[in-house]
Amino acid sequence: TLTVNQQSGQQSGQQRGREDAKEKTSSLEQVTQKVTELVANSTGPGASAGAGGLELRSFRGHKDAVTCLGFQVGGSTLFTGSLDRTLKLWNVKDMGFMDTLYGHQCAVNGLDVLRREVCMTGGRDRTARQWKWAEDKQLVFRGNSGSTSVECVRMLGEDTLVTGDDAGLISIWSHLKKKPTHTLIAAGPGAATREEPPPPPSAKGKPPAPLEGPRVVRPWVVSLGSARALDLVASGSSDGVVRLWEAKVAGPKKSLRPVGAVPAEGFVNGLAVASDGRFLAVCTGQEHRMGRWERNPKAKNALAIIRLPIPE
Repeated sequence: TLTVNQQSGQQSGQQRGREDAKEKTSSLEQVTQKVTELVANSTGPGASAGAGGLELRSFRGHKDAVTCLGFQVGGSTLFTGSLDRTLKLWNVKDMGFMDTLYGHQCAVNGLDVLRREVCMTGGRDRTARQWKWAEDKQLVFRGNSGSTSVECVRMLGEDTLVTGDDAGLISIWSHLKKKPTHTLIAAGPGAATREEPPPPPSAKGKPPAPLEGPRVVRPWVVSLGSARALDLVASGSSDGVVRLWEAKVAGPKKSLRPVGAVPAEGFVNGLAVASDGRFLAVCTGQEHRMGRWERNPKAKNALAIIRLPIPE
């Protein structure tokens, strides 16, 4: 009887273990299973085959072009930003719409999201915004005085943000402050060699004093990438170089330090850094990803994978 009870207990324990394992199946695995089912049933309505591959579903709702998107890490939520000034949330597990977030006064240029229910965006209204969508809250960070648009954003943690703007500046922010803790020139004249000077002081109640001499026009910072575990940031522009930065995120005084550069002809419209920092993916084009304002005929519309000299 004891042997039978032991075997029965072992079997029930194994069954509970299997049930627990099923319950612990991640959202990402569920999404993968859903996509696999959609591929298997691709002959049904809503799916179409084209030269570029198989279209599984189309999420419709934005009133203008979609400019950026990102998945919640380890989750099933897709975020999309658009020229219609909104941020939308979609559930890719159920293939359905979740919510629309309003706040930007102009187009949403870029976004980034990690694990928690927090998303960061940058827009042409010269702001970066932190969205806590579950609490229906947002924090607004005003961009540098010399810029008119925050072109790209990258989260280095839940409380640290890096932005690039159309004045050729890269800035690092803390969620505790509304102004960047450190700003550097990241493109064009003086890039990676000096900090952007602060605006001239002004008397209380009066507008800032005008800058002396002509304003330096620098190429825009078009894209950002990062290896968050290494605090490594990459920035791309149209000045022929991808710049690498070390981000110091500990403590209240966060800062950036240039550590290297990689040649890249054309507009660097997209960047991605491997999690271990050993590879850099660079997407280049002859024109800016958002418009045909300028063209570099020497550049190629291409994707390059570059090995970085990260020590063992």
